Amino acid sequence: MCNQKKCSWCGKHTVHIHPRGVMLQLILPIIIEIADIVNSALEEHFPNENVEIIAEPGRFFAASAFTVICRIIGKRDVLRDKEASLKMYYINDGVYGSFNCILYKEEVTVEHLLDENKNLKTFKSVIWGHTCHCADKVCLI
Repeated sequence: MCNQKKCSWCGKHTVHIHPRGVMLQLILPIIIEIADIVNSALEEHFPNENVEIIAEPGRFFAASAFTVICRIIGKRDVLRDKEASLKMYYINDGVYGSFNCILYKEEVTVEHLLDENKNLKTFKSVIWGHTCHCADKVCLI
């Protein structure tokens, strides 16, 4: 199956999209809608220039395809006046593994607790990767 679409900003090039699998066929209209928005912006901001765009949509497609679940392998309390003012958790993954998007792309991760008991006391916490490297900070919550 091949869909062809004439490039709207220069009228010369034809974009060939070869959908493979059900998911790509479902998101194909979204891709075409995004392409139309980008083409309109190019026409507005670069009307007389030949602009070539190279995109890497891999992370966009893969980001919602999985959830990372980590195990807490250690914890530590930072005490202030004999009470825990900060908790540090160490997990079995980190920025040199599944969370490399933090280190290289400066992206923000979304944390979810598996036990969302509203009666539990919450603390300011830092989640660290397992390497003990100062850059292996996954998040501050």
